[in-house]
Amino acid sequence: MSGNTGTMASDVLAFLTEASDGLPLIEPVLKTLKAVREKVATLKNNREELAALYQRCTYITGCVIVRCRKGSSGLKATPLMECVNAVGAFVERCSRRGMLSRVLKATDDKEEIAGLKQRLEDLEGDLRLAGIATVGGKVEDLKALLEHVDTKQALSHSQTLANHDIMFARVGISPETLATVPAGTPARKSWHVERRHVMRAVCDALPGEGGPRLVGLVGDSGSGKTTAAAEIVRSTEVREAFSDGIVWLSVNDGATERLRALMMHLARVVFEDIGGSVGRRPAGLDDGAAYTRQRMQSGHGGKGLKCLVVADNVWEEAVISKLLETGMWVLLSTRDEALVRSAEGGVVVGVDELSEEDAMSVLRRASELSPELRLPDEAVELVELCGRVAMDVAFVGRWSTVRGRSDRTAWSDAAHKVRSKIERSRVSDNVWDIRAVRRKAVLQAGFEDLAIGSDDERIPRLYLSLAVLPDGHAFTAKDATALLYDRAPCPEDEVSTEELIRTLERWSALRTEGGAYRMHDAHSGFARDCVMDRGYVRKPAVKRWTLRLSSLDVLRSFDDPFVLKGLWLAVGRLGGESWRNVRPYAAALSEMDESNPLLLKSLQSLGWFQDAQGDWQSASDTCRRILAVKRRQLGADHPHTILTLRALVYCAERLGNAEEMTEWQAELRRVLPLAVVRMQLRLDAGEVDGVDDANALNSIASTMLNLAPDDRGNAEALMRHSLEIQEVKLGRDDVYVAYNLHHLGVSVHLAGRLDEAEGLFRRSLEIQEAKLDRDDVWLAYTQHYLGKCVRQAGRLDEAEELLTRCLGIQEAKLGPDDVEVANTLIQLGLCLREAGRLQEAEGLLRRSLTTLENKFGPEDERVASALNELRFCVRQTTIHLSHQV
Repeated sequence: MSGNTGTMASDVLAFLTEASDGLPLIEPVLKTLKAVREKVATLKNNREELAALYQRCTYITGCVIVRCRKGSSGLKATPLMECVNAVGAFVERCSRRGMLSRVLKATDDKEEIAGLKQRLEDLEGDLRLAGIATVGGKVEDLKALLEHVDTKQALSHSQTLANHDIMFARVGISPETLATVPAGTPARKSWHVERRHVMRAVCDALPGEGGPRLVGLVGDSGSGKTTAAAEIVRSTEVREAFSDGIVWLSVNDGATERLRALMMHLARVVFEDIGGSVGRRPAGLDDGAAYTRQRMQSGHGGKGLKCLVVADNVWEEAVISKLLETGMWVLLSTRDEALVRSAEGGVVVGVDELSEEDAMSVLRRASELSPELRLPDEAVELVELCGRVAMDVAFVGRWSTVRGRSDRTAWSDAAHKVRSKIERSRVSDNVWDIRAVRRKAVLQAGFEDLAIGSDDERIPRLYLSLAVLPDGHAFTAKDATALLYDRAPCPEDEVSTEELIRTLERWSALRTEGGAYRMHDAHSGFARDCVMDRGYVRKPAVKRWTLRLSSLDVLRSFDDPFVLKGLWLAVGRLGGESWRNVRPYAAALSEMDESNPLLLKSLQSLGWFQDAQGDWQSASDTCRRILAVKRRQLGADHPHTILTLRALVYCAERLGNAEEMTEWQAELRRVLPLAVVRMQLRLDAGEVDGVDDANALNSIASTMLNLAPDDRGNAEALMRHSLEIQEVKLGRDDVYVAYNLHHLGVSVHLAGRLDEAEGLFRRSLEIQEAKLDRDDVWLAYTQHYLGKCVRQAGRLDEAEELLTRCLGIQEAKLGPDDVEVANTLIQLGLCLREAGRLQEAEGLLRRSLTTLENKFGPEDERVASALNELRFCVRQTTIHLSHQV
């Protein structure tokens, strides 16, 4: 009956169209009637498609059960669970709508159902269901297969082993394992086209033997590099070549500043997803790249791992250098070909503009038209106006002007909009970069279409409000909800916002990555330019986002304080300097009860953030409160409390507050003896044998070394005990072992045993150079002490090289006026003085003296020491000149 009704409606419309020929006043009415008929037809079809989707979900679940009964080990049902949950969430949303809302959203629902169907089809490959799942299969079909499996499982173990190859062949499952598609891989869009030449080039260059390789997908903004990378890691060929595991790593611009945290994230994913959370978990002071390399080398059962890391949107050479240290194969996407070529053996695979055939395919699919339909010539022109850039072509296809429309007028209107904006941009902006002109025109016309074509004014508002985020930042539905409401959002608001996000995603302005969303930087840059002239959107967005960032829950959620720093910098960029400085964490913490279990975590998160900011006064204030909490919870002489006291000494030194630094050092001297006694009692009782105990020993011993030099013998004994535990528990090449070797070297050096100290420093430096960044400050500390040892041994050329490298790191990381820089300047000055280069030495010593006087005042003993060295240098210069005369 419904089918007859649909046919009858079509016939009636056809009759009315024919009857109204020559009556232009009736044309808008007929156009609306046609649109209503299409919506109703789409709604009916959606119900049928959703029912079929449910049946397929049930069938695939049955196939997974069959595969598990076949004895498959290591199968992860998470992708299936996520897919079924997504279907359930969609059905739940639809069930809450009224009839009018269902009709209005029918086209959007159609797109989402298509995406869910594609996601379910992908699962057949992800879960290796070849030979089990069939097109049009039903649950009933699996019963005979299950009975067959049960019969096979009744065979003896030896017989099963003897026949396993036959069994694999019978059910069509390859004995080769496939890596799971990594978490964070962007979801596939319905308009995706496979770039076979890109896929083939990567597959030929990447998986080969002979050690890790690096391949770079290189192309302009929006060319489809990320999409190509996502398709590559979904392919059976790549998942089989890297069956030990694949990791997706979103990098983005500015990663150098947060490189340590990025590598630590990689290490944690390797530990959890590839290593199965077995073995040593990466710790806070670990170098993530070194940890990952060690896991790749040790592998499983002594066999190394062959794993792939996909680094998306790389901008800086330092990131590539660090990735190459991991021992993983690397596939990256970047706009800079030189970055790939800078890596030894790096292979460039270009991701250029689409072919005309592929571009038309993307446009046809994005506009939801039949693959067989021939688009009008105006659509071909529109593709060329977009420069055949994948992202722009897909974006145009999602416009309400052309979506679902095959008539020439619609496509002509769209082409005219883009063409006119290109001409206007060339005249008004005097911009002749054709790619930039095309991109701006497409985005301008698209935003106008979004604003006109959407039935919810919050959609364009959210698009513009997302400009408050840094480029490439991953955000959640909760984040987006906070940008739309002045009040505290409720769960219903978040559900509603998810609908808006899905609309922007369907418009190809956003992409989904592992439960979060990212806005393409072309869209975020455009939104940022637009919103600056729209204060009615910009000001509320900045205010609301600032309120969200100011939450202690949000503060605690960031493992990497540099990400939070980037968010605040983006707020300042959009809202102005005054907004950048509005961070009421201290006020919120002052209201938190001292008994609150989250207090210490909140304070520590704030301290790390202030350290990332270089805000030493605020960091000092925060450390004072952390100290009070630790004293109350742990005791004044606990090793963790001692670490906080040392942090306060460090802050005072950075601030140049000599008086305060002396006070904290006095406090350390007061609690240190009791801490030593307590630790000695535990040592005597045999209670010290874990990694945490070893770190506590090292903390106490290094503090003794700085503040109680007369007790150097006991400090050295504690350090050696700590070192023994660490080498057993962590291995001789662990970074914590390197830190301990450094402190032990300082102790031995102070005792006058130069040869032994040099050996300890060299071993520490060797581990650090393998584990840490090349510009890590810890590396500089060890270079400083090793250079000092070598200078005292008379090897001045080597000493100069070490101290010069140390100085370069310290000046870059700490600033030219830092105390550590001044200390290294003294050592380098002494080295040059002893080499007879007196004028150079005098310049370095004078610079050091100036820094120390500014930091600590003219009466400080460190100033007096530097002044004596300078006087001796000047005297030597005078004597040398008098001899010349």
